Amino acid sequence: KILAANPYRLIEVDGISFKLADRCAMRWGFTNLEARVCAAVTHILNEARNEGHSYLPLHNIPDRIAHLSVVVNNRDLETILCENDHKHEWTITDGRIALTSLIQYEHEIASDLAARVTDPVDPIDPVIDDLMEDQVEAVKQAVASEVFILCGSPGTGKTRSVKALIDSFESAGLH
Repeated sequence: KILAANPYRLIEVDGISFKLADRCAMRWGFTNLEARVCAAVTHILNEARNEGHSYLPLHNIPDRIAHLSVVVNNRDLETILCENDHKHEWTITDGRIALTSLIQYEHEIASDLAARVTDPVDPIDPVIDDLMEDQVEAVKQAVASEVFILCGSPGTGKTRSVKALIDSFESAGLH
């Protein structure tokens, strides 16, 4: 009964792709465009997640849907997406579309990090030999923080800073 009502529910089973579910739906004469588009969007977002993306710009969806051989005009696509926002596994916000579960995880992580930022840290002396000024500042901030995120462009010394941070912890007897 469930698959007769919507064969695209097959994509909820690990290992069953949208294309397989789509072939089944076509063979069974299932022609509900809305269900097909919603399944395609869920598939696209799961693929994006597997590629390391937590969301996609909404304007990327038409091209990605077309790659799945789903023919839908942009006006119908926009209507289907807006009418099904929050009904499925995805959410649309600020021109982006994301799996709802990833949004929830992001909020949980942010809350946990915010709580940790206020935790007191026992001071240790940083090892800052042969570092540039911005690297010294980064290492000093890192050893004084419960949570620290180091970012920068390639070649700016992140690896060297992390090595200095590890050396700092080791010299303080923290392994």
